[in-house]
Amino acid sequence: MDRKTLSTMAGPYIAVFDSGVGGLTVLAQLRKTFPKHSFLYLGDTARVPYGTKSPTMVIRYALESAWFLSRYPLDCLVIGCNTVSAVAITALKGAYPDLPILEVINPGAQEAVETTKNKRVLILGTEGTIASRAYQKAIHSLDAEIEVFGIACNLFVPLAEEGILDGPICKMIAQEYLQDALKKDIDTIVLGCTHYPLLRKVIQEIAGENIQIVDSAISLAKRLKTSFALSEQEKPRLRIFTTDLPHRFMKIASLFLEENIEEPTHIDLEAMFYAAERREI
Repeated sequence: MDRKTLSTMAGPYIAVFDSGVGGLTVLAQLRKTFPKHSFLYLGDTARVPYGTKSPTMVIRYALESAWFLSRYPLDCLVIGCNTVSAVAITALKGAYPDLPILEVINPGAQEAVETTKNKRVLILGTEGTIASRAYQKAIHSLDAEIEVFGIACNLFVPLAEEGILDGPICKMIAQEYLQDALKKDIDTIVLGCTHYPLLRKVIQEIAGENIQIVDSAISLAKRLKTSFALSEQEKPRLRIFTTDLPHRFMKIASLFLEENIEEPTHIDLEAMFYAAERREI
């Protein structure tokens, strides 16, 4: 599909897309790292979560999101979703070979390898990410001796999306997920879903202070800083799009980004994508 850039819009942008609010953890870190750069963010809130969807559906959703964002002038596209990073990266790079595309799994894996002391690492992720074994493969490509365990924590995503980030419900669910894995003498936990850093406080409390937590969002920001020379902008801008009603998203986004933001623009992504496809036929 041809990339039709909206050249009249401000930019260039770093674009981030995610299945919902989770990618805000990536966006927040990138904005701290590049405070004088403009950003686009697309949260596919109408179809969250991705982690329980089939690979075919995740690839379809990812291609639609990338199509929308690629219409703007971009420096790069950041996949702020571990599930998409695990199952759709090849399809995305094939569809947009001239667009730099970064994902969160390899930076997180690299930091896990550098962090662990006893070579026992736990990955917390969605069902799709854990089933793909993407983190295990990435870690073992760097150090085959590391033992990697994985747990699908699907209930963490709706908790984050609802803004339930602390309290007895969170602690009970985290305890249920972690109790058996903590008996395996792990020393490092990788937050293998961008929603999970929103629950980091609870996860750390259940895991204990001696276990190190790796946030892939932070790892990605470090890699982007060393990989790209981005020009500074006099008036950097943040534009946010959602595929469902933006009110709840706006509340959570303002809290996590620690500032009041413009109301996100609601888009019917699927209708736009297939209307564009019909015009091209």
